[in-house]
Amino acid sequence: MLNEKDKDNKEKIFDAWWSSLSKQGQEEFLVSIEESIQDYQEGRTHRLEEIYNRYGIEN
Repeated sequence: MLNEKDKDNKEKIFDAWWSSLSKQGQEEFLVSIEESIQDYQEGRTHRLEEIYNRYGIEN
């Protein structure tokens, strides 16, 4: 479980990252997340790794 300081730091990092994306990049990210949730619910998890790689997210 994250303590408040860690949570605040992660939120600041995410906010900075999110702000660095163009409007199109934000929309593409949200679509990717929606598709990955659907894939995960159907038993496919490959899209999560694809999203991590595309957006530079460390897992």
